[in-house]
Amino acid sequence: MKKKKVLFISSTGGHLNELLQLAPLFEKYDYKMGYMVFGTKDHMLTYPFKLLANCFISVYYFVKIRPKYIVTTGTHTAGPICYLGKIFGSKIIYIET
Repeated sequence: MKKKKVLFISSTGGHLNELLQLAPLFEKYDYKMGYMVFGTKDHMLTYPFKLLANCFISVYYFVKIRPKYIVTTGTHTAGPICYLGKIFGSKIIYIET
C-alpha cells in the first residue's frame, strides 16, 4: 500500500520540539524534511525579505512533495505552505502548542 504524503512544518524552538514529539508517526508516512529561512518579526528590516524567500521555498516544497496532509504546530513560517495547501486541497492539521 502506498504511503500518504505528509508535510510536517514548524519554526525552530518550542514549536519544533512539539512537532518532533510526533516523530514515531513519521515512518508511517511518505514524509520529507527540509529547511526554510529563519526570520523573526523582531528584525523588521530583514523580515519582509525572509518571509518572501520562505514563500518561494514553500512553493518549491509544495510542488516537489504534493502533500495530501500538512501537519503544523504553527507560526509564521508555516503560513505560506498552509495557504498553498488549502488552495490545492491538502488537509491542514494545526496543533496548538
